[in-house]
Amino acid sequence: MRLTESDLVGLFDRFEHGREAERSAGLLAALCPERTVGDVSLGDRDRLFLKARREQFGARGVQAKVQCGGCGEWMSLDLGAGFTLPPKVSDTAQVTFEGTAYTLRLPCQDDLLRTQGGQFPMALLCPDAPWESDAFCQAAEAALDAADPGLDLVFDLTCPECGDQTECGLDTLDFLWRDVEACALRFFADVGVLARAFGWSEAETAALSPRRRRRYVEMVT
Repeated sequence: MRLTESDLVGLFDRFEHGREAERSAGLLAALCPERTVGDVSLGDRDRLFLKARREQFGARGVQAKVQCGGCGEWMSLDLGAGFTLPPKVSDTAQVTFEGTAYTLRLPCQDDLLRTQGGQFPMALLCPDAPWESDAFCQAAEAALDAADPGLDLVFDLTCPECGDQTECGLDTLDFLWRDVEACALRFFADVGVLARAFGWSEAETAALSPRRRRRYVEMVT
């Protein structure tokens, strides 16, 4: 679903100071009003956010700045405009541990809202599983990655200065939210310019199409 400028500004107003999990839920609800967003798996959420970013803001690359953990030098991650996440293999992950088979569901949006102190509630994925065992946790993480290779994707960047490797996670929410924020701030700036120039209210400025509004802004700047 393509969002209007008004939709984007409304999302920014509502979630500017919200938790990341709340921003994620808000964006999902706006993009998929027909779905129960809490049940959307995090891998599917990330695919949707990347798709929405391309369709909403044009074909743009996935770029980030990462600081080397060894020498502190800044490095660039650039995945290109055509980057997509690998497809999901299964909606569940299977783990056999000490002779017992366990079925894990994939992490979903609602799990983020239940995260406390930065600790993801892994036990929710299979309440009967022995999560107290480090060995089981490692096997579970491997099984989840196999079920959805796009889940919690991490890239290893090699520093050109010192040769150390630094991990960089793919934060699709951050990428999309930055675009939402930029759109909203452009709108607010235009409202200020046209209010000073013509005395127009925010509602009057919002009634103009972005292209027509830009023409007026160019006339007075």
